[in-house]
Amino acid sequence: MKLQKFIKNKKQKQIFIGAIIGIIVLISGITLYRTFALYKEEKTYNVIKGKVPKFEKCSLAINQEFNFNYSGDEQTFETPCDGNYKLEIWGAEGGKWSSSIQGGYGGYASGEIALSQGKKLYIYVGEKGITTNQGPTSAKNGGYNGGGGIASHNDSGTICAAGGGATHIAFVPGLLEALENQKEQILIVAGGGGGRGQNVGVGNNTMSGSGGGFKGTDSEVFINNWDVVSAYGYGGTQNMGGEFYYSKPALLTDALKKDMKGTFGKGGTRLGSGGGGFYGGGTGGYSGGGGSGYIGNKKLYNKEMYCYNCETNEEIDTKTYTTANVSEEAISEYAKIGNGFARITYLGK
Repeated sequence: MKLQKFIKNKKQKQIFIGAIIGIIVLISGITLYRTFALYKEEKTYNVIKGKVPKFEKCSLAINQEFNFNYSGDEQTFETPCDGNYKLEIWGAEGGKWSSSIQGGYGGYASGEIALSQGKKLYIYVGEKGITTNQGPTSAKNGGYNGGGGIASHNDSGTICAAGGGATHIAFVPGLLEALENQKEQILIVAGGGGGRGQNVGVGNNTMSGSGGGFKGTDSEVFINNWDVVSAYGYGGTQNMGGEFYYSKPALLTDALKKDMKGTFGKGGTRLGSGGGGFYGGGTGGYSGGGGSGYIGNKKLYNKEMYCYNCETNEEIDTKTYTTANVSEEAISEYAKIGNGFARITYLGK
């Protein structure tokens, strides 16, 4: 009887211990599964980094994309894995007084870069320039991230159009115009298009300049038949904001002349304003030049820029191709209609 009781108790102990081990294994399996699942989520990759520091295998799929639409604010990306990443960005289109004309399109820029896990990138996506109703208006902001704003006026026949904002990615936070003294921290810039305003019944129908490339496109010549003035805005370059041409400069005050010029990260301001860019486009009054792009950071490789009907360049740090392709969708090597866009693609190690 004592032996039977001992055997019975021993079996119970074995069953009890086995059950405990089973529960432990089950919990461990669930925890491991959740850890891997969380790692694959775009916004939860730091769970692995923080809780499993010895885990070295990256679970990102090759060519996994991270897309960034216009938000009107700073966006960030922290690299989930060591490896190579492709950066693609599109600047925003400038405003236009009529849907029947072409606006100044946003440019395209791309480049590849090797980054270590946990590196933080700051992304600012440009906004399309606004268009006002015909008639007097108060001053308005340009497209987010450097599009030239709209000046106040009292003319009943004028329709105004702001410049489109640039899109950029950098190692440090800040709108593009705030990084003039930290250029080495800027990775890549796609210029915004110039805005095209109009003095209804008086001005001719021409196109503003498109953004992007080593030099933003100049706007076409605007002719105001009322006071017989011809004017246009120059595109921004790699080291200077866009200037402007105005056939009767005596009609402009010194303050107006200053506002009409593009500067680092910002387009000139008037009634059809310059696009934002590495250097913003200038404006001749009703028609703005495009902002320039930038791929000059030495950490980038396989880099290039595309812009609408623009001047080309073959140098490594300013390589620019012209294109007649435009799309509201963000398509590689196309100029951009509407707001800007950014895309980061993991290429592997």
